[in-house]
Amino acid sequence: MAVDEATKLHVAASSASLELFDAMATMGPKGAIASVRAELQGQIEEAHTKYAAMNLGRDPMKSVRDDYCGGG
Repeated sequence: MAVDEATKLHVAASSASLELFDAMATMGPKGAIASVRAELQGQIEEAHTKYAAMNLGRDPMKSVRDDYCGGG
């Protein structure tokens, strides 16, 4: 999957997740709901950053490109 495609998928899934949270989080103080939503959003972004970095390290063609294109 291309990086642009993965980013588009991340944005769509993140938005859908937050919309679902908004639909379900209807009880309790609005400040507490907003705080938990912000925490969720932070966790989503943190996980995305982590997994995106891990996937870049798993590029199976990286060594081939480096060897033949002068990158290594």
